[in-house]
Amino acid sequence: MKALTNAKRVINGLSKGERKELVEWLQSENISASTKANHLRIQKLEKALKRIIDWNELDAKIRVDIGSNGVRDYYRRIASDALRENPHSK
Repeated sequence: MKALTNAKRVINGLSKGERKELVEWLQSENISASTKANHLRIQKLEKALKRIIDWNELDAKIRVDIGSNGVRDYYRRIASDALRENPHSK
């Protein structure tokens, strides 16, 4: 809480022009963070799509053991995990 009080004191001590510059900088940082997050999400989705396109990730023994429905469910899980923010939450 002390840090917040100190931050408020510093911000209140800024001139109008300095406050404007601070706001612009904070907005650019937010956009930058958002862009990075979107880039990471796109990379995650591309990786999942490449795995699904390949479709040969499972060896023959596993395919036989789990059957065609199991293979389908395996690749659905890859897609589902990629679309979730936290892949292991339901």
